[in-house]
Amino acid sequence: MQIRKKRPSALFAVIRLRTVIILLCVIAAAIAVPLYAVWRQVFITTTSIACRQLNDSLAVLNREIQRQRLISERLSDNNRIETIARASLGLEYPSSERIRIVSPAAPVRRPSIFDNEFFAILKRSISRDKS
Repeated sequence: MQIRKKRPSALFAVIRLRTVIILLCVIAAAIAVPLYAVWRQVFITTTSIACRQLNDSLAVLNREIQRQRLISERLSDNNRIETIARASLGLEYPSSERIRIVSPAAPVRRPSIFDNEFFAILKRSISRDKS
């Protein structure tokens, strides 16, 4: 039996391939790490600019809300409404002759499930009512 030895050229090709792969990984890492750092900084910068713009918009909207509340309070003032009602619409407070007391109407009877003849008979049979 003869023991075969690996040819040096095949071993050299495998080592060479591994070296090339490792070298490509090192080059990729050397390129990717700075690119990642730049991308991260750009992302942080654009996000902070967007956040600042949103904060400015929020401040403007809060001022607008306060202004609208002030206008609403001014327009809903009872004295103002009463003045408009008297001047424009001719409304006055009612006098005692114009006030009428109305008695409430009789309560409206809702239809029951037992209004149907079948259910009425069933109700009588359950309650043992002879009528």
